[in-house]
Amino acid sequence: MLSFEKLEPEHLELLKHYLGHVTYETCDYTPVGIMMWRDYFYIHIAEKDDTLYFLSRYGNIGQCFSFPVRKDGKTPTYEAVENISLYAKENNLPLRFCTVPESQLPILVEYMGDSCNVITDKAWYDYIYLAEDLASLRGRKYNGQRNHINRFQKQYKDYSFIPIEASNIDMVKEFSETFCDRGADKIDMKEYESRAVVEVFDYFLSSDLVGGFIEHEGRILAIAVGEKIGDTMYQHIEKALPSINGAYQTVAREFAITFASECMFINREEDEGIEGLRRAKEALHPIKLQKKYLVYK
Repeated sequence: MLSFEKLEPEHLELLKHYLGHVTYETCDYTPVGIMMWRDYFYIHIAEKDDTLYFLSRYGNIGQCFSFPVRKDGKTPTYEAVENISLYAKENNLPLRFCTVPESQLPILVEYMGDSCNVITDKAWYDYIYLAEDLASLRGRKYNGQRNHINRFQKQYKDYSFIPIEASNIDMVKEFSETFCDRGADKIDMKEYESRAVVEVFDYFLSSDLVGGFIEHEGRILAIAVGEKIGDTMYQHIEKALPSINGAYQTVAREFAITFASECMFINREEDEGIEGLRRAKEALHPIKLQKKYLVYK
């Protein structure tokens, strides 16, 4: 029987051990992506026979399992799915899986048979880009992005893009605090994300994260942070002062140039159904949207 425990910061090494070779291609199976959202989604983990299991709670959907991962990176066997099914039955939980990668969907459909239900939503899809496209911004389709960057460079001619390291991480953390509303009566998803970003810098130096910030005259204008798994850079964080035109476009390109030169792809995660965020992600011309599914019996 599986035995779940609450995911805590000290589990980061365990996540890295299991997820460093996973090729599910979604941000939901990255060590820092999971760690950032562990409290919002009440993430619990269980380890058995070199397989890691996840149990979470998703808003109005309720408790869900994620697709399990194996330590060797191979696809989990039917036995792993059966372990989840037995746990769900013993604990009076629905057999329900969230954030199921498209590559693993057939396993669950076959296991559940005729009683299988599958739902998807574009708001859940990850936006995948060619790293070279975001670094070069070549071609007419990127005219808008280059115009924003040109205006930024004209106003902040001597800006620098500086990698995050021990000597400046406190300054970066202080910048990230400015996006939080510590006096908020209710912590919604946006506020939780802002606070999770701040916490990232508590374990940044002991993780596989990379990141940098735009600095001008001693002031941080924007930051970007991600982690590389396989041939993909997963960009978890991008923050910029909203009053500065072109800051977001500039930090996105500088991040791609500096940290994704050895990657084939950059995953810039979901748009969460937010129209402005969707337009911004579409403006960067993804090569594909990585689908995810809710699967239940």
